[in-house]
Amino acid sequence: MKERSDDDAGASYESEASPFQRPARRPLLQRLVPVTEHVRGYRGDTLRRDLIAGVTVAALALPASLAYAEIAGLSPVIGLYALLLPALAYAVFGSSRQVIVGPDGSIAALVGSAVIPLAVDPTDRAPLAALLAILVGAVFLGAWLARLGWIADYFSRPVLIGYIHGVAAVLIVGQLGNLLGLSISGQTPPAEVIEVVREITDLSWTTLAVGMTSLVILLLLGWLFPKVPGPLIVVVLAIVTSAVFGLANSGVAVVGPIPSGLPSLDVPNFQFGDVLTLLPAAVGIFFVAFTSEILIARSAAGNHGQRVHANTELAAMGAINLSAGISQGFPIGASGSRTAVNDQMGARTQISGLLAAVVIALVLLFLTEPIQYLPRAALGAVIVTAAIGMIDPVAWRSLARVAGWKSRLPPSPWRE
Repeated sequence: MKERSDDDAGASYESEASPFQRPARRPLLQRLVPVTEHVRGYRGDTLRRDLIAGVTVAALALPASLAYAEIAGLSPVIGLYALLLPALAYAVFGSSRQVIVGPDGSIAALVGSAVIPLAVDPTDRAPLAALLAILVGAVFLGAWLARLGWIADYFSRPVLIGYIHGVAAVLIVGQLGNLLGLSISGQTPPAEVIEVVREITDLSWTTLAVGMTSLVILLLLGWLFPKVPGPLIVVVLAIVTSAVFGLANSGVAVVGPIPSGLPSLDVPNFQFGDVLTLLPAAVGIFFVAFTSEILIARSAAGNHGQRVHANTELAAMGAINLSAGISQGFPIGASGSRTAVNDQMGARTQISGLLAAVVIALVLLFLTEPIQYLPRAALGAVIVTAAIGMIDPVAWRSLARVAGWKSRLPPSPWRE
């Protein structure tokens, strides 16, 4: 009998199942805690893959989350708090093996629009943002109890393909400022592109060199040595180079100082009027977060012949937002860029997300000083490379073939 390989850790990692196919009913423990199914047959090589993916995701998530917290009108350190307990919650309750959760740009913008008008000081906004996260979690859990996961079935494969490629384009455009050393204030991709064109003469050549060098190294490593953790190598090299040569003194934007320490666990103080004010925003964030998360999860699952369970994802998203609220965070969702990096690094189970949370906690406790030297241009190159990896020309050709085949069919007598 053929021995089971390490790459087969977990249930049917390389099977031909469709992420849109209704799955068979699973045992109760696997339905409540999906990670128990993922770790069946877990071996050393799988741990190595998950560890590399987790460390790489952590290196990418730290500085990105600082920026998303600022978008939400909060102190940057709150973005780091939103990476810890929520990552653990999804590792335990999520049904996707690759999805990485944490602060997201679109959700951060919605959070900002809800809490910034209510308080001038970012310190006063923090409890409101935490309360909003708890409300978002409550909406998710309410949808789970009502078994509303079926609404995800209306997100068809063409929608999935278009959404993922749209996310890739938004990610690339969003990093132009970091790669060119420009301060971009545009809130939409068209506005960002227009602003880049207007300010192109003010670009920082040193920043451009750092960004382009990082991007070239990443693309070459991905092409020549796809098994090598390119993003991790580039992040480490960029930190060392920045610290040795003082790139910050040459006009290269870096992440900057990061406060050390872990968040305390507490329910934020609030009044009933705050709940009524923030509830509409919580419902809006629910729809945006669930749409994004389920499409990202199904895309990752489709790459590996896996399935995701929509109702389970509702419960998992409720758990991560509740955990964000009680750990001084703010509403979060799935990250397309970090999920792509996690997948590219060969993650096999949600243990990679759990390891990423452990790495982030260790960094916050003991290693915050080196992270401050990380050039934002190098970070932008990692995100752009991940976005490029999300582009799938084969999927578009497949849709084109289906569209061409249908266009040659005779008109149906049942259709107007």
